[in-house]
Amino acid sequence: MRPLLAAIFLAVLAACASTPPPTMRNVPVEFRFENVREVKGGINEWQDIQSVLQVRLKRPVTGEVVRERSISDGFVRTYRVQILAPDLATVESIHADIESLRRRAATSNRLDLNFAGLAATYRSSFVTAGVSTLVSGQTVEGNRVKIYTRPGSDAVDAKVERGVWHVRLEAVPEDRWVYGVSEHPTNLLPRRYFRVNASTLRVENLDESEFVGWLGRAPAR
Repeated sequence: MRPLLAAIFLAVLAACASTPPPTMRNVPVEFRFENVREVKGGINEWQDIQSVLQVRLKRPVTGEVVRERSISDGFVRTYRVQILAPDLATVESIHADIESLRRRAATSNRLDLNFAGLAATYRSSFVTAGVSTLVSGQTVEGNRVKIYTRPGSDAVDAKVERGVWHVRLEAVPEDRWVYGVSEHPTNLLPRRYFRVNASTLRVENLDESEFVGWLGRAPAR
C-alpha cells in the first residue's frame, strides 16, 4: 500500500473509532401491528409478536386491541403496544426479529407483516393557557357525528347522546365555522353534511359537493 493511501486509510479508521456510540436511552416507543390473525385451533400471530417483544425487553408485554374483525375461523385484530425501550438498538433488534418472522419458510406459519414507517414526536416544554370551545347540535338518534375544523384536517368524533351531540375543540377557525358529517353506523340513512358557527351555534345544511369542496376530499366512512 502506498504511503499516501495508507495514511488516508488510517485516518478513516481513526475517525470511525472516535465516533461516539449512540447515546439515546429510555426511548418511549409505540408499535402498531395491523391485520394480525388468530385462527381457532391454529395460527396465533400475536403470540409470536408478543414473544419477540418480551425476549428483547426482558419483561412481560401486553397489547391493546384497537380494532377487531371476525373472520370465518377466527379474528383479525390491530394491536397497539407502548414500551420504554432501553435504547434505539433494542428497537432495531425488535424490527429485525419481526422481519425474521415474515421470512419464515413455512407459508402457513409466516407473518405477512411489512414495515410501514416510523414516526418521532418532539414536544416543547413551553406551556401557555388556552381556551377550548364547546360546540353542540342535534342529529338523528343513533347517528354518529364527525367534526372538521379546517380543510384537509382529521375528524374529531363528537359525543352523541339521544340525538344531541357535543364536542370540545381546542382551536376553531377565525371565521368560527366548523364543518360536520352526521351518518348512521351501518349506512341505513344518507349522510347529512352541515356547518355550524362555534359562537352562535347556527347550523347550515350543505350539499355533499359543497362539503367535499371545502374539505378537499371525501370524508372517510
